[in-house]
Amino acid sequence: MKIGIYGGTFNPPHLGHLTAAAAVIATLKLDKLLLIPASIPPHKDLPAGSATAEQRLEMTRMAGEQLGLGSKVETLDMEVRRAGKSFTSDTLAELKAQFPEDELWLLMGTDMFLSFETWHEPEKIASLAGIAAFGRTKADMEPQFSAQRDKLYRLYPDARIFTLTVPGVIDISSTELRERLASGTGENLLPPAVYGYILRNRLYGTDVNLKDLTLSQLRPVALSYLKYKRIPHVLGTEQEAIRLATRYGADVEIAELADPDQSKIAAIDVSADIQTALENSYAYRLTKKQLTNARTDSVKEKLSETEKNQKETISNSVKSAYDSLLLAQSGYEQAQSALALQEVSMKSADAKLAAGTITKNTYESQKASYTTAQVTARTQKLSLLQAMNDYDWAVNGLASAE
Repeated sequence: MKIGIYGGTFNPPHLGHLTAAAAVIATLKLDKLLLIPASIPPHKDLPAGSATAEQRLEMTRMAGEQLGLGSKVETLDMEVRRAGKSFTSDTLAELKAQFPEDELWLLMGTDMFLSFETWHEPEKIASLAGIAAFGRTKADMEPQFSAQRDKLYRLYPDARIFTLTVPGVIDISSTELRERLASGTGENLLPPAVYGYILRNRLYGTDVNLKDLTLSQLRPVALSYLKYKRIPHVLGTEQEAIRLATRYGADVEIAELADPDQSKIAAIDVSADIQTALENSYAYRLTKKQLTNARTDSVKEKLSETEKNQKETISNSVKSAYDSLLLAQSGYEQAQSALALQEVSMKSADAKLAAGTITKNTYESQKASYTTAQVTARTQKLSLLQAMNDYDWAVNGLASAE
């Protein structure tokens, strides 16, 4: 059996982690993936305001379920339970004792791979597991991988090393994501249940009133309370409520949303839109008019500084809205791709069930995975539509310069 081991602080686990993990699973044809949150990472201190080890463990479990692979993905608490720093060599030694006949592969990103020889007991690690490194951005070029592979083979001749680039992966650090969450954004970069868990536990600077949630907040919060296998039933109940409300003329609060028109995103000219936003800002236009009519140098100097600050604020607002829009688009496209794969798997499972060649438990696991993919796709669609609306508002004068 080929087993992948993916460790990290997961503070919090996000779609970038999941995309990379899914790519490695498919490429290496792993039979099982073990997600292992670190208790005390040896290479860096956890920043103030971080989730506890137990909270990161629970979020990682939720994120692992979003991969839609059922029992093939498991989250372990072995490093959370272990006292002291979480050294990978200790974890692999424990896993090798548990799986002596199986082939272990240690998953890691580019930064970790390029500094592997500086880890605690790297030779021991290389003897216990193969190294599967993935590039998470377009800047992760093969020459970097090649040079490091050659170096590691010289240092550890018996090492097994595999590298791959994951195209289209969401490129965001956990640090940046925590900052986004504190500012009220970033939900499109997280599995829905993980985002809901963060909201209801007020992690990373989030502070919402759980009694007054928006629809986009309510759904992930609700999902975060559910066991994975309960999600299909709950969503089925929701759809039946919508059907009955439509049939009997009741007010349907949850409606199907039209697919985002991505051609509008492709046609965006940020520089031109910044100019439009300036023209649409009443405060900015007023300042320019006052500057034109100013009579004294002191007033002109003060108004010039105000104009400069307003212009910078509006420009940054449009640029920020555009960056968020691109991230939301990436999340939406990945969710759609994942859903398409799950639809194929679901059709195959239906055929196997009809033919009697699949167990009921395996079928229900696939059904739950398919439903989770539907939830993620729907959530990412809502996030993209919201990001498109936010960008439109920024351009049309609602980027505040006051």
